[in-house]
Amino acid sequence: MQKLKFILISCFSPIISWGIDLSGYILTNAGDTIKGQIIYTPPHAKGKNGVYEVDTTMVWKVRFIKENGKKEPYKPNEIKGFGFKLNNNWHHYETILPLKGFGEIVRYSFFGRRVIDGTITGYIAIEGLAYFEFDKEKNLDWWFKTVGPGLNGFIHDLFSKKKNKLSQELKYFFKMDDNYLLTLPEKIDKSKVYEIIISYNEWKKTHL
Repeated sequence: MQKLKFILISCFSPIISWGIDLSGYILTNAGDTIKGQIIYTPPHAKGKNGVYEVDTTMVWKVRFIKENGKKEPYKPNEIKGFGFKLNNNWHHYETILPLKGFGEIVRYSFFGRRVIDGTITGYIAIEGLAYFEFDKEKNLDWWFKTVGPGLNGFIHDLFSKKKNKLSQELKYFFKMDDNYLLTLPEKIDKSKVYEIIISYNEWKKTHL
């Protein structure tokens, strides 16, 4: 038994210590996509449904191997984003820089995982990086890319609960159509703001 235990430790130690090289890319600040490999270090514990929990250090840094074999670490302010393929699924991350002076949010950059595509893109970070699977029932740390007038950055899920105030904010930050805003319920659960973003993206497809 001890011998078997030693063999198992010997076999898996390189993976735990050095990580797994996964097919991936980085997106430079100049907009160029460079293919290579992302070094992913799976944690010891497994997450929901046996899926590995994400390497949360990827919020702050990603380790990349170029096609020529050169290894380079990147921080969020050094590249626009990165992605890698795991379990036949692609996972895309982008550098998030919160809007300056919005609320009490500290202005720092980090990598967020993109989980909503469409007219408005949505990202999860920190708490939301607990699993690769997108668990809509989990209380995630949401970020959304702004498209409003004079805005350039990301906004946290700090929205009003009442329809009138929320409509004003959604129109300012995302230029949402008035016809869609009329369909909002009178009261909104702040933890369900992502449902509005998904709903609007679907509505936009048929109201171009």
